[in-house]
Amino acid sequence: MHKLSSVDYLEDCTYSRFLENYLKPCIPVLIGKKLTENWESRKTWVRRFEENDELSNVCKERQVPKGLEFLQSKAASQSDLLSDNLWDDLIEASKQYYDNEEEAFKDLLLSPNYEYLKQVYGNVEVPLAYCSQKDKYGSQKRENVQLGTALQKLEKEDEMLRSMCLLESNGFCNLIRMYPKDMHLFRNSPVTIPYETPDLFVDDWLNAYTMNQENDDFRFSYIGSHLSTTPLHKDVYESHSVSVNLCGVKCWIFIPPSEAEFLQKQFEDEGLPSWISQKCLFEEENFRKIQGNVRILFQFPGQTVFVPSGWYHQVLNIGTTLSINHNWCNSSCILPMHFALQQQYEATSESLQDLLDDGIVSKERFSELVTEVVEANYGWSWERFWLMVSFQLQRRLAMDSSRAITLNSSTSIPPLPKCVPPWSWEKSILIQLVKKAECPNGETTQSIPANLLAVLEEIQ
Repeated sequence: MHKLSSVDYLEDCTYSRFLENYLKPCIPVLIGKKLTENWESRKTWVRRFEENDELSNVCKERQVPKGLEFLQSKAASQSDLLSDNLWDDLIEASKQYYDNEEEAFKDLLLSPNYEYLKQVYGNVEVPLAYCSQKDKYGSQKRENVQLGTALQKLEKEDEMLRSMCLLESNGFCNLIRMYPKDMHLFRNSPVTIPYETPDLFVDDWLNAYTMNQENDDFRFSYIGSHLSTTPLHKDVYESHSVSVNLCGVKCWIFIPPSEAEFLQKQFEDEGLPSWISQKCLFEEENFRKIQGNVRILFQFPGQTVFVPSGWYHQVLNIGTTLSINHNWCNSSCILPMHFALQQQYEATSESLQDLLDDGIVSKERFSELVTEVVEANYGWSWERFWLMVSFQLQRRLAMDSSRAITLNSSTSIPPLPKCVPPWSWEKSILIQLVKKAECPNGETTQSIPANLLAVLEEIQ
């Protein structure tokens, strides 16, 4: 049987261990249920089927297999998604997390609390992806709908799925594979946010800046029906992400940044594929060269995945899954974020160079045009990047009690969390960052705030 390397699993994790072993070196890790055991969403967003539930009775009458076989009975005959090898790996992974099959079965029967979610968030407009359908560009077909509408479709499919038995598994090929994703349920939410960000991930420059300065955020929710997928990708701006799974099982495939060049060469003519199949990973000669670096994990209910900056990843939902995700960043990934943005500017500048060479635009206008195109295509710019960095330095500066009163009286700066890297290490990263932004002649076009270096030196 072919095997992929697994991702580290920790029942619990201190900040110091996370910082040194995973955050600084940018290594993925799976963390157990204890990290989010007090989350309100783990109680109100999901429903556990009891013995006397109507649906449980239907399952008994139709002899739905128990234990982990309950999920296996839902496996569609699509070997590129859920192969026999992958299923065997899932069973092995479950033995690490559960003491017995009955305990696993209870978790696998969790489902989204459709009525509660419709009541609280039903009027929010969300993107709904159809994973088995393609748009004219070859991406998953999408439409914007109210979440309540999407939940009605998902609930109907979920009920159908749960009432089927193993002998009817061929019917799963007709599943719609719906995926409401990238849902902003917490931005300007009229209700209390149903969780608190764990200390491991609360040093978040991206959300601190966008929530405070732009009335925006990078906090998302996802509800994926059985066999829905997240295509192969790296996270926005080369940020980190964290995903807390509330129900269902997610199968993640990770490919490290060291193999990014390999991927690009493999698919340079048609661009990266939306999905790398098991056949590619296990049978194609070229992929065997990187098999040792490709990693796999199965994320069960209540578990948290840290996805580091720069790692390609794809996700398969097994059963109906519900998760809460953050994209976030700090000093541990600020250098790759800077490099990625620089690449966007350089590629855009090269593609528009004829406009400058032919005198169609002035040098000043050309620079503005490049920024406009980068911001339209990439969603980020030098100005916003450096404003985020500057905002974080102001938070660091405000830690000094002699300055806190002055700063807090003139502007609203969210306090720095208690779990942050040592300033000596963080300062060295930021000095590298500023040096990378400087041109050989000492000039820069990157909108670096004039006082940024002075603030760097002022922080103790």
